[in-house]
Amino acid sequence: MGTLRSAEQFKQQVQAAGYDCHEVAPDLWVGSKPYPGHYPFDVIVLCAVEYQPDAGDFPGVIGPRGGAEQDGAEHDGAGAQGGDHGRTATAVT
Repeated sequence: MGTLRSAEQFKQQVQAAGYDCHEVAPDLWVGSKPYPGHYPFDVIVLCAVEYQPDAGDFPGVIGPRGGAEQDGAEHDGAGAQGGDHGRTATAVT
């Protein structure tokens, strides 16, 4: 199991990396469309139907597939086990 990070250490890591996201509740971050790459989050939820890249674009991060339609209808999603960063933090974009 990984080393447990404090919430403050995690926040500093995210801010230092310059990610376009903000913490809206403990361990819940909301941001804009992420570019493919490595992120310190365990889960990334991509809500926009028009932006659903391949899961391999975000190594070590998992999240439901699909998104919300403009009329409020939802697509089915599927998840898997993500990386072990010592904390669970979720980014919603």
